[in-house]
Amino acid sequence: MGSPASDDSLVAAAFPRAAALEHAAKYAQGVLFVIDHLAGEVRFLNTRAKAILGRTPGEVEPLELVRSWVLPEDLPSLDSLPSLFEVIEIGESIETQLRVRHANGAITRMRATHVLLAKGIHGVATQSLVTLEDVTETHQLFESLERKAHELESLLGALPDAFFRIDARRRVTRCFPGEWRPGEWDPLAAVGRPIDQVLPPEVASRVSGALDCVATARAPSSIEQVHPDRPESSFEARIVPFLGDEVMLLVRDLGGRARAERELLQQRAMSVQTAKLAALGEMAAGVAHEINTPLAVLCSGAEFLKEELDLPDPLDRAALAEEAEIIHATSLKIAQIVRSLRAFSTDEARMALSPVPVRAFVTDALALCEQRVEGRGVSIQSPEIPEGLVALTRRSEAAQIMLNLLANAFDAVLALPERWIRLEVATTGGWVELAVTDSGAGVPPDARERLFTPFFTTKGVGKGTGLGLAVSRQLAENQGGSLVLDPTSPHTRFVLRLKAR
Repeated sequence: MGSPASDDSLVAAAFPRAAALEHAAKYAQGVLFVIDHLAGEVRFLNTRAKAILGRTPGEVEPLELVRSWVLPEDLPSLDSLPSLFEVIEIGESIETQLRVRHANGAITRMRATHVLLAKGIHGVATQSLVTLEDVTETHQLFESLERKAHELESLLGALPDAFFRIDARRRVTRCFPGEWRPGEWDPLAAVGRPIDQVLPPEVASRVSGALDCVATARAPSSIEQVHPDRPESSFEARIVPFLGDEVMLLVRDLGGRARAERELLQQRAMSVQTAKLAALGEMAAGVAHEINTPLAVLCSGAEFLKEELDLPDPLDRAALAEEAEIIHATSLKIAQIVRSLRAFSTDEARMALSPVPVRAFVTDALALCEQRVEGRGVSIQSPEIPEGLVALTRRSEAAQIMLNLLANAFDAVLALPERWIRLEVATTGGWVELAVTDSGAGVPPDARERLFTPFFTTKGVGKGTGLGLAVSRQLAENQGGSLVLDPTSPHTRFVLRLKAR
C-alpha cells in the first residue's frame, strides 16, 4: 500500500492471472485487493472489508483512502515498501504488521502480505497483491502469554528456590537464583554457561547423574543431600523434562533444615548425657559402697599381712596365701567397677556399631547397681550369659539402657513385700533379646501410651527425671533395635532387642 509510483512503462498485464486471483478472492479469509502503484488505485477483489473492518469500499478506490485507515504510526512501514520491492522478484512477498482503524473506531491488528505482481522496466513496482488478515485475537493471545511469562518470571524470581532452564547442550538459558547461596557463585553470569560450571562441584556431580537419567527416560528425577555438619552443602534438587530436549532444574536450599537437624542431634546428645548422669547420680551411693567395701577388705588384708610379717619365723604361708587371694579378688572387683564406670561414661554417639559381648555390657550395668539393689533387700536373678553371645551395639549405650531398666525396676519394687528383679537373655531370629522383669504388677493402662514420652514419670515428686525410658528407646532405635513394654506379662517386663552378630 505504498505511495503512487512515478510513471514507468509496464512489463506485465494490468491484472495478470485474473482467473487465479478470482479463485483466491473467493476463498480468502482476509481482505484481498490489488494496488496499481502507477494509478494510485486499489481494486478490491472481495467484500471481506465489511466483515473485518466494518467498511464498504467500492470496487476501485483511491490508494490514499485505504492508507487513511492505517494508524499514522504504522505508515512508515508502508512507505518503505517501494524500495523493498526493488530487491525482490515478481511473485515474492513481504509481510508487515499494521494497526487499522475499524469503522466503529476500534483498533484492529492486521497482518499484511504484499505479493509483487509486476515491475516497470527500471525495477519499480507497478502492481502488488495485498491480503489483510485480522490477527487481533492472536496478538492479544501473544500479549497475554507475554504477561503470563513476565508474571511467571516475577514469581520465579520471588521464590526461595533457584531455577535453571537448561538446553540440550546442558547450557543455562535462564536463571533465577532465589535464596540459594551455596558458597561462591554468580547467578548473573550463569546464562550461556554449562550447568556443571555454574553449580558448586559437589552439587554439580550429583545433578549431572540425574540429568543423564532424565535425558534417557524423559521422566522427572529428584535428589536430596543433607549434611548436618555442613549446612552449606545441603540441598534438594528436582529435574523435570521441558520443551524438546530442554529440562528445568529447581534447587532448594536445605541449609536451614541441616542446621535444625544438627541442633536436634545436639539436643539428643545432651538428653542422653543428662539421663546418663541422672542414672549415675541415683547409683552413686551404691557405687561408693561397692568400692568402699572392697577397699576396707584391702586395708584389713594389708594390716594382716603387716602383722604376719612382724611375727617371728616361721611364717604361716597358707594364711598369707589365703589373704593374698582375698586381696587379689577384691582388687579385681574394684577394677571391674572402675572399668564399668569408664565404659558407661564413654560418649559413643558418633561411633559406628560394633560387635560387643552381651556379657560385657550386662556386667557393666550390674556392677554399677548390684550392691545398691541387694543392699535394700532386692534380689537380682541373672542368668549365665554365654561368652560367644555378641550383639551389634555400642557398649556404653547398651549398658546405659540396661542400667536404666534395672534402676526403674529397683524403684518400682522397693515398697513391695516381694522384691525381686529377673534378667533374661535369649536369641530369636537374628536378634538378641534382653528382658528385665520385676515383681511389680505392671504399668497402669492409662500410663502405657506416655511411658516413653520425655519427662513423663510414674515416680513420686523429686524422684527421677522422666528421661530414662525415652532416652533408652531412642538409643535402642538408633542402633536398629527396639525397646518395648511387654503387655502380656503379669509383672512389669521390658524387652530390649539388639541385632545379633
